[in-house]
Amino acid sequence: VTIQFDFYGAKTETYWLILSTKDATVCVTDPGYEINVLVTADLAAFFKVWLGRIEYNEAIENADVRVEGIPRLARNFPDWFAWSPASPAVRAARIESA
Repeated sequence: VTIQFDFYGAKTETYWLILSTKDATVCVTDPGYEINVLVTADLAAFFKVWLGRIEYNEAIENADVRVEGIPRLARNFPDWFAWSPASPAVRAARIESA
C-alpha cells in the first residue's frame, strides 16, 4: 500500500509511506509506485489530529484533512495510523475542560 501525504500551510511538503506485510518505509522522493491513498492536509491541523487536540472526523468535516483513494483503504486509514502516545491524555484533558 502506498500513501502519499501532501502537506500545506506553514510548510509545503510531500512524503510517501510504503506499507507491506513485513515493513513500513517513509520516502522523501517519489518511489514511483501507484498511489493507493492520498492524504492532503494542513500541516498544523494534521499535527493537532495526531496529538489529539482535535478529532480526526472534525478535521475531515472541516476539510483540514482530506483522505482519498481506494475506498476501503481510505475508510480504514485512521485505524492503522499511529497516533501520538500522548493523544489519550490530550483528548481526556480536552473533554474535561469542555
